[in-house]
Amino acid sequence: MNHNHLAGLLACRRERGVTLVIALIFMVALTLLGVGMVRSTTADERMGANTRDYDVAFAAAEAAMRDAEIRIDGTYLAPKALLGVQNYPTSTMSCGNATSGTTGQIGICLSDTNNTPLVKPLGTAYDLEDTTHAAVIGTLTGTATLPGVAAQPRYYIESIQVATSTGSTPTGYRITSKGYGARSSTQVILQEVYLQQQ
Repeated sequence: MNHNHLAGLLACRRERGVTLVIALIFMVALTLLGVGMVRSTTADERMGANTRDYDVAFAAAEAAMRDAEIRIDGTYLAPKALLGVQNYPTSTMSCGNATSGTTGQIGICLSDTNNTPLVKPLGTAYDLEDTTHAAVIGTLTGTATLPGVAAQPRYYIESIQVATSTGSTPTGYRITSKGYGARSSTQVILQEVYLQQQ
């Protein structure tokens, strides 16, 4: 075997070795790329699920707010009857419940003359987790409960005085509602001031 032939064989083996190394580098790169894409897809799916659950909780809080409005206007009754003073708690700065007062007082709060908020986290005394005082959707109005939520939405109605452009101060209501998604950790709190429809 001559020297040139031996050198050719060695060069060929070296080329095969380099090809193998390059192929392995490409395989590792493609594997890393694939793993990254899977992780990205999983993160996107998780974010999408969180967004959907937040939307469910938001819709539940809105449904509770609409239920409170129906209760204030008395449109669930026949004949229609506006929420009257008899439904307010007897003491100022308190919220009614079904055990210490009439059933119609649950979730109804009577603020002081300064319209001090009573409901947590915006106020100081009553918690939306407290179902003894907070009204659960449909408690009095007959509104259907919501499917697919970790807990039914609830609300408080606080009586307040609202100044208007004409200078009069008709009774308004501060409604605070809380909704849940499919997971109990997904929660949305909404608040509005609502004027009773005469």
